[in-house]
Amino acid sequence: MRFRLNMYFFGQTAVSCIFLMVFISLAGVAQRNSWVKFDQTYYKVLTSQDGIHQITYDQLAQSAFPLDIVNTGNIQLYHRGEEQAIEMVDNGDGRLNAGDYINFYGSRNDGTLDRDLYLAPAAQPHVYHNLYSDTTAYFLTWSPGVSGKRMIRSSGSGAAAVANYHWKEQLILFTTDFSAGRRYPVGGAGATYRSQFDYGEGFTGNRIRNGSAVDFDLEPISFAHRTGPSPRLELMLAGRNEVVHNVEISVGSESNLRTIGTFQFEYFDNYLLTSDLTWSDIPNAGTPRIRVTVTSSVSDQVSVSFIKLRYPEIPDMDGSLNKVFEIEAAGQTQQLTISSTSSGSNVYDISDKNNPGILEATGSGSSISVLLPPSFSNSKLLVNHTPIPAETISRVDFREIDPARYDYLIISHQSLRQPSGNYQDPVKAYAAYRASSQGGGYDTLVVNMDQLYDQFNYGEKSPLAIRYFMEHMLPGNPSYLLLIGKGYNVNFKPHRQ
Repeated sequence: MRFRLNMYFFGQTAVSCIFLMVFISLAGVAQRNSWVKFDQTYYKVLTSQDGIHQITYDQLAQSAFPLDIVNTGNIQLYHRGEEQAIEMVDNGDGRLNAGDYINFYGSRNDGTLDRDLYLAPAAQPHVYHNLYSDTTAYFLTWSPGVSGKRMIRSSGSGAAAVANYHWKEQLILFTTDFSAGRRYPVGGAGATYRSQFDYGEGFTGNRIRNGSAVDFDLEPISFAHRTGPSPRLELMLAGRNEVVHNVEISVGSESNLRTIGTFQFEYFDNYLLTSDLTWSDIPNAGTPRIRVTVTSSVSDQVSVSFIKLRYPEIPDMDGSLNKVFEIEAAGQTQQLTISSTSSGSNVYDISDKNNPGILEATGSGSSISVLLPPSFSNSKLLVNHTPIPAETISRVDFREIDPARYDYLIISHQSLRQPSGNYQDPVKAYAAYRASSQGGGYDTLVVNMDQLYDQFNYGEKSPLAIRYFMEHMLPGNPSYLLLIGKGYNVNFKPHRQ
């Protein structure tokens, strides 16, 4: 599909107008709004943390949710197009009343959907950090006659082997800086970048220059299971200039560091270090330290994007009210006993975050025990004492759009559709002009960005919403796409600020 490209200059105005030629391949790209049923009503719930979230009766009442007509058995929750298993607490009467609530496992946003912005999946440095926002969205709806997905309770039974440890993970993300990734020609003095996100592009840490060393301290380790498997370190480096980078990595304590190797990589690319450590690298008391030294004599610059340390830990809450435990796969039932738990804690199986379950726990003093069925993959459990209150809950009205109906598409933002000059809505007025005989007699369609985020990118803020909206519209053979708004590079962080 080829779009006509027209350029207009408006001088100094409050609104920037961007005209794009767009080429999009339709092959292999799923429709982002296929999960939406346009005869249903949806309420968007925002989350920016990992854990069990709770939607209360009072919150739904304040959001004008039709509590008096909705049967709780028909309530459904969607995230990224997948229905989620939820815990419904309604006293069994099929209605939400005062004191009732809905629990669900919610996440902070990550880089999973950002993958489609990159030149190739392998070009994305990692998925721990979303390029645009830390907030994702869950959509609450109901469908009469359809049973919503619910968390399944299980208790386990029979003889069980004892799980002596779980895998603890410490992850430190560095996002103070932004690397624009590869320049072309690669290795040369050019300053040309691809319009797609490229290898090495993404948020990272401050620059470490040649001859310099920077120490990174992790959290103290109190319950290490030192007779278990070896700890494992992952560390991602980002090249920050057009030279060959030489970096030395050391681990240990403040007074006793061991060099685990010197690593070399090129230019603006990323380098992922993975290394098994010895238990002598982990101090018995104190803080594990990672030292990154740039050893080149030339003008070498690198950054650290993330540090991840995994190690076996004795199952203990360690002062936390909510904590994740990862148990190794086993071909037999396992019993996990967790110490230092608080009264009233619940245990959720979050191995499949779309389908969490509830594990019945037995208590003995300040400890609880659960039975895990045989599994071919690691299990993840969440011991939860205090649910996270749901953030903003707002009604969303999805719009069914017929691609064959429109040939002039305008995308703008609600903040630009306010009264100005002689117009109640300048964007709508321009669309009306384009629909007139003087403006070309086009069938115009005006949509706001927030609509596209919800309907074509699962409620998450990203330019992917425009891409998948256009994928939806291209079969209708549109002629023009006009964006009215301000375009920012991702490193300006407009959504985060």
